[in-house]
Amino acid sequence: MEQKTGTTRTAPAAQLGWLIAPLAVLLAIATIKLAGISFELDVDNLTPMIFIVVAGIFGLVPSMLNQSESITLSKTTISLSMLVTALVGAEIIYMQNYGALSGLIFALVSFGVHFMTSRGRHELATIIVFMAVGVNLGIIMAGDALASLPEIYNMAGPDEQASYVSTLNLKYQAVGYQFFSYLTLFTLVGVLVATIVRGVLTPVSETGWFSFMNNESSSIISTLSRLQTNSESLQLKVTTATLATGQPSSPVWSH
Repeated sequence: MEQKTGTTRTAPAAQLGWLIAPLAVLLAIATIKLAGISFELDVDNLTPMIFIVVAGIFGLVPSMLNQSESITLSKTTISLSMLVTALVGAEIIYMQNYGALSGLIFALVSFGVHFMTSRGRHELATIIVFMAVGVNLGIIMAGDALASLPEIYNMAGPDEQASYVSTLNLKYQAVGYQFFSYLTLFTLVGVLVATIVRGVLTPVSETGWFSFMNNESSSIISTLSRLQTNSESLQLKVTTATLATGQPSSPVWSH
């Protein structure tokens, strides 16, 4: 019996991993526009997402330096340096009046991406970036709902006496629903993107949940290419059998 062993491949270039954070931000902006939210693409509105892009790229720098053998420091020293740098960056963001939340997200994303990539969990690093963008997107959507939904509603008809009821609790429920819906949505999108681009933009994980996908190929794109090749081979066999017998032949699937 022929036994197939798993093989892995690395990304074509380490710099391609830098495209993950900008891709997440572009998807968030597209979602805002499709939802019809009034959102100006100015510096003030885009600054929190720009911090996520910088943090996502910054978290990949140590891994790139390790691949290029530019530094000879231990993993513990690099991780400690990244943690200190992430905390200092978060403090600078807070001192520049961009908010404590933006600083916290910057620190979590930069160190989280480094922590996962240094341990070969590249897909989880991608998911972290998308979750951070989902937090910002959820805040934008929840803020729009908070500003547009009423706190008091008149339940009376046009010719009836006004009958006002409080909808404050319903308003807060809608705001929370908006936030967690978009956070969950972008987390799932992050999982999907991490699965698709593994082996294409990012290296494949050799440990963890995603390592179970490491069979002959390590990305969905490679799987689709393999299926297309198998289909063309089957069609060639059917054509050959037809020409040999002179009669149409039905395909026989081999396992």
